Amino acid sequence: NGLFNATVVHILGGGHQDDFSPYEKLIGTVTMSLVLAFVALPGYLVAILLLDRVGRRALMLFGFGALSVLYFSIGLMAKHPVRSPGLFMALYGLSFFFSNAGPNTVTFVLPSEVFPTQVRATCHGISAAAGKLGAVAGGLMMKPLFDDHGLGVTLCVCGVVAFAGMLLTGLLVDETSGKPLTEEDFEEELRALS
Repeated sequence: NGLFNATVVHILGGGHQDDFSPYEKLIGTVTMSLVLAFVALPGYLVAILLLDRVGRRALMLFGFGALSVLYFSIGLMAKHPVRSPGLFMALYGLSFFFSNAGPNTVTFVLPSEVFPTQVRATCHGISAAAGKLGAVAGGLMMKPLFDDHGLGVTLCVCGVVAFAGMLLTGLLVDETSGKPLTEEDFEEELRALS
C-alpha cells in the first residue's frame, strides 16, 4: 500500500500539485509517509499484544479480512476522494494499521514456529525469500495495472488479493500458539498426554 503514497497525496490535493515545485511534491509525499508510519506503528503493537491471546491464525484472518474491506472501500472511493478527503485518508491509513496488526507481523512469526528445529533457520530463510519475491512481483504488477486502469481498480485488485490471502490462511495455516518449539518439548507434551 505504500506504493500509492505519492498518488494519494496528488489525489487528495485535488490535482493542484501540478502547480507545485518538485520540492513541494516531495515534502507532501514525505509528510504523508510519516503520518502513515505513525498510524501503522500501533498495528505492530496491537499484533504483539494479541498474538498469544487470539492466536496467529485468527490475527492473520482478521487482518486480511480488514484489508480486503478497506481496499475495496478505498478503491470505490478513489474516483471522488476529494469529496471526503478525511475519510479517504483515514481508510488509507487503516490499511497500514491492519496490515501490520495482521499479515505483516504474523508472516514473520509463523515460519519461526512451524518448521522442525533441525531445519527451522533454513526454512525461515526460504520463507522470507519467497515473501520478498512475492513483494517484488506484486510491486512490478502494480505500475502497469495502475497506468492502465487507475487507482480505484488497482486498489480493488488489492482487495481481491487480500481476500485470497484470507481464504488461503483459512485453508492452509494451522494455529501454532501454545505448541512446543523444540522436539524435546513435543515429546514431553506427548508423555503428558499419555
